[in-house]
Amino acid sequence: MNIRQLHYVLQIAKEGTVTAAAASLRISQPSLSTLLAGVEKEVGARLFDRSVTPLAVTPAGEKYVAAAEKIISAYNDLQHEIDDLNEPGAGFLNIGCGPQHSPFVIPVLLPTLMKKYPRARFNLTEDSKTNLEERLLKGSLDVIVCSELRPHPNILSRTLTDEEAVLLAPSDFESRTATPVDGRQFPVVDPSELGSVPFVLMKRGHNVRAMQDLVLERAGLAPEPMLETDSWQTCLQLVQAAMAFTILPYRDSAPGVQLVQKLSLPDPYFRHTVVCRRKNSPPSALLKEFIRTAQAAF
Repeated sequence: MNIRQLHYVLQIAKEGTVTAAAASLRISQPSLSTLLAGVEKEVGARLFDRSVTPLAVTPAGEKYVAAAEKIISAYNDLQHEIDDLNEPGAGFLNIGCGPQHSPFVIPVLLPTLMKKYPRARFNLTEDSKTNLEERLLKGSLDVIVCSELRPHPNILSRTLTDEEAVLLAPSDFESRTATPVDGRQFPVVDPSELGSVPFVLMKRGHNVRAMQDLVLERAGLAPEPMLETDSWQTCLQLVQAAMAFTILPYRDSAPGVQLVQKLSLPDPYFRHTVVCRRKNSPPSALLKEFIRTAQAAF
């Protein structure tokens, strides 16, 4: 048994077929099938039920997968500690980001870290918040940047920024009710004048869409979106083109956000962006520097 075998079996469990796992691992399907057969012979039990598609993990397979995740996590921790002993900051860091955060994390944080630690290696993953949390806990990610997680005993979380959910309107929109209010970032608009305007929203299932629905509900609005998209950039671009309104967490560094109107709604809602690591895993020098850089940048 070796680390490569553990990774490959975990990938089969994740993908559900040997063919899909082989494609993601960039090896041939026969090679992966041979490896799996060898592992099953070594442990003396079938790990997957091949009579169904996707493959079902057998009881023995469930124990193997659980043990593999623990072993890989421990191995990664050991490698981080050895890297720090040999040369602090010269190891590797597995970073996960939510889709709304990677456009800021990658161009802002990584160049700073790469300049300070030119021999470091960074592996980047973009995924949903739920998947990022799961991968962090299993040890395949060292740190994640995403919207706020529910409290978890094995996760340490630090808030990077609080972003107000802001109404973005076309530049030529003339509000009759928008009024500056002390303590609010932008003029507050009466939702009553938004009842007939077109909205573009994220597709259901996205965290930003859940936020959009909540903000609209608080404002007493229930628009039928002209478009539902997987991309917050598409939402912003349609507002820039004066085709729709949208609601997004406001960050002044977002490309193009200065070209549209920003308005607050009466009942404010804030999204918390956090950086998280595992509580029971000793942080490497590279991980500590990533967190410091993230806190300074945000």
